[in-house]
Amino acid sequence: YLDQGGILPNPDLQSEHAWSVDAGVRWRGRSLTIAIGGFLSRYRDLISYELFPPVRVKPFNVSAARIAGLEDALADSASAAAAARQRREEADARASALVKELSAGRAASEARISELESECRFSDCSHEHEPGCAVRAAIADGTLPAERFASYRKLLREVRALEIRKDARLKSESRKEMRRRARRMRKSSYR
Repeated sequence: YLDQGGILPNPDLQSEHAWSVDAGVRWRGRSLTIAIGGFLSRYRDLISYELFPPVRVKPFNVSAARIAGLEDALADSASAAAAARQRREEADARASALVKELSAGRAASEARISELESECRFSDCSHEHEPGCAVRAAIADGTLPAERFASYRKLLREVRALEIRKDARLKSESRKEMRRRARRMRKSSYR
């Protein structure tokens, strides 16, 4: 047991043991939200600290302790809904600004990469494994850094995700495509 700065050693210190439970109920009406919760904790060999002036403390065990309490909350649902709506609007504004920023960054990278894409053997090249892919060749010979291409693809994914989030039709189509893909995966895994 070492003397550690502001904490004095206590060779008789035991580890503490605790048992805790908490529960809560929330009711939301048209114009009012009510929440009530309670908690209870029981400790055995609770560790507490005794002050030894001027600036030192020494840990010791308290034989037992019980901590219990109730919490309640009452809120006007209309003001909570207005605050949630304001947070959504602020998030949408940030997302729109990010789309513009990402689009500007994408335009710079897109010029060189789209030039390479036009040289690919297949017009629908995914730039993954197709033979005759000019983008993969440029990455292999070092004229296009792999990090730059990865960043470009990430920008495309982010812009697409933000567009889907803003457009209900795109969101619906995206969900349908995910379901179709999941069905195909399930069917292929049973064969």
